[in-house]
Amino acid sequence: MREELSHSEVEAALDGAISGRVCVQAWLGVAHVLFLGFGEDVLPPTPPGGHHPVPMYELQIDMADWWVESQTGVLGASTDDRPKAEAAAVSLVGRRATRWQFIEPFPALEISFEPGLRVKMAPYTDSDTSHKEAWVLRIPVYYIFVQWDGTAGIGRRDDYFIDP
Repeated sequence: MREELSHSEVEAALDGAISGRVCVQAWLGVAHVLFLGFGEDVLPPTPPGGHHPVPMYELQIDMADWWVESQTGVLGASTDDRPKAEAAAVSLVGRRATRWQFIEPFPALEISFEPGLRVKMAPYTDSDTSHKEAWVLRIPVYYIFVQWDGTAGIGRRDDYFIDP
């Protein structure tokens, strides 16, 4: 089941899932898809060959380039080799999100973390991503998807395949 959402409903879901919460988990899926978990307590590392624990809230940055910045520059990005990209993503774990905002092109996101780290995203430049999902937000019962063309919708959490 997929049902369309308004811009304000998407904003409310992001506020509830990210604002003031701690990044409790960060990992890379296939093709450097970034998964960021949010909650209060950092989740234990995944054992080799095991499944990632499922956080209460999880942002999946999907059909997008992403990068992690500090006050001195870029720490790592989806375009880097896997070890550098993973290290950048993991640097967010344990840090509290201070705010999020949409950046151009909509619905690209920037999430700021204490003390001065940010993760940003942008659509792939080498393909037409307009009808593809920019990101997916998993919340306790539902998931919210937002496509690069601005279409947003909601579906049952157990209907959406998430890379384990």
